[in-house]
Amino acid sequence: MNLNHALADGLSAMRIANSIVRHYAGESDPLPDVDPLAVRDLAVLSGARDLRERITRLKLFGDYLRRSVTPPIRVQPRRAAGAAGSAYGVVTMCLDESESAQVAARREKPATLNDLLIAALILSIGRWNDQAGAKTGKVSVMMPVNLRPQHWWHEVVGNFSSYVNVVLDTADATELAAACRAVYEQTARYKEAGAAGTLIDVLAVPRFLPAVLKARLKDIAPGIGRSHVQTSWLSNLGRLAPAPQMGDAGRVQAIYFSPPAPMPMGLSIGAVSLENRMMLTLRHRRSLLDAGAATEFAGLFRETLLG
Repeated sequence: MNLNHALADGLSAMRIANSIVRHYAGESDPLPDVDPLAVRDLAVLSGARDLRERITRLKLFGDYLRRSVTPPIRVQPRRAAGAAGSAYGVVTMCLDESESAQVAARREKPATLNDLLIAALILSIGRWNDQAGAKTGKVSVMMPVNLRPQHWWHEVVGNFSSYVNVVLDTADATELAAACRAVYEQTARYKEAGAAGTLIDVLAVPRFLPAVLKARLKDIAPGIGRSHVQTSWLSNLGRLAPAPQMGDAGRVQAIYFSPPAPMPMGLSIGAVSLENRMMLTLRHRRSLLDAGAATEFAGLFRETLLG
């Protein structure tokens, strides 16, 4: 199955996969009590509700622009000569129940497990570069945010993802607990202000621009600079409900997914939990990391999580 990301997000892909599995399992496929065509207005779902919220979001957006003056560091490449430029590779990791509980125990409330994963990725990038004698410093991680309301959190196929960026200097936090606290301070502010909706507010601006300028936006946007693209991307689908029993084959035992990793990013992490086990997928461009290096980076990330 091939699903274009412009049309649908990761939870949509999971929803379609669930429908397929339920069909093969001979189970019903219940639908949410919402009209899927009537709930697609993202401005209604997450746009600024009043002037105060709009000002708060603009302040956060201004902070982001100021931080963006300095480009983030890049993951130090390590590849064999002649590695394929556009090809992807993946490394999968499954944490058993004991290991998953060990990771969860390292989270200091009110920080979330997602905060912990982002902190571990930032530390892993810093340690990877440090071991290679490469540049360390500001790491920027893109974090998708699901704009669906809680009562249909895993329902309705469409692209309901927005994004915020978590930025941390590897010199400011060298161990996981401190890094997780620093990440939480940022994500808590974003959630309180509904910062994920800022992207929706910003995307509404072009409709007020002159036609000549709107026609030029597709040429202007790439010129902002690839050097300011985030260092990496972490997407967490969270804890999924148990999959249906598929006849004699039994239940689905594992689910792996990963978000895109275009260059100059070149590396991303996907996380999902199923029946008290966490499955992690490292996606990498082979022009950044060859298979051996990617396996080594995945081991470093796992080690950082488990301690």
